[in-house]
Amino acid sequence: MSKPIRSDRFDAAVAEAPPLAEAPAVSRKRVAVEAALGGDEIIQLSIRPSPWFVAIVSMKWIVSIAILLVASAIAARGGWGRGGLIGVQILVVVLIVRLGIATLQWASRTYVLTNRRVMRFKGLINVHVVDCPLARIAQIDQHTEWYHRPLRIGSIRMAPASDRGRPVTWEHVANPDELHDTLVKAIRRSQSGD
Repeated sequence: MSKPIRSDRFDAAVAEAPPLAEAPAVSRKRVAVEAALGGDEIIQLSIRPSPWFVAIVSMKWIVSIAILLVASAIAARGGWGRGGLIGVQILVVVLIVRLGIATLQWASRTYVLTNRRVMRFKGLINVHVVDCPLARIAQIDQHTEWYHRPLRIGSIRMAPASDRGRPVTWEHVANPDELHDTLVKAIRRSQSGD
């Protein structure tokens, strides 16, 4: 028969232990954003592409695999053999892998507007940054494909005045009209010196 354990001994030991310092979880992207910002730079907007991005960048794969599945079903004429089932499983796995890659691409993109510039961050392991100062933006275009309209998404491209800088493109963003207006106001404010 075992003796009951007195809990007051453990309470005292726990009370005497110093609290553990919790380090905040910091992603590579957050480190890249903080490294890219200047000391007096303020983030005004930070967004990701619309979740429709995953389907849009995978559309060729989705359509191709759907065609192959339909062709396999027609060829099988209702009687799937072992080889046919394995083929279908392989196609489904390929589609899942492609959607997983597209999801990682979506998760790795962040579009940032600060009081001084626009930026695009892309990449999980090696974060690639493209930026352009607001004062140097000469042209801002909103581009909407036929499939963007029903989804209420679009892309916005901001090009600098000189050939030295690279344009910054925010692809497949939700509510592109509102976002375009916000960016135009920020660019005008920066160029007028407000």
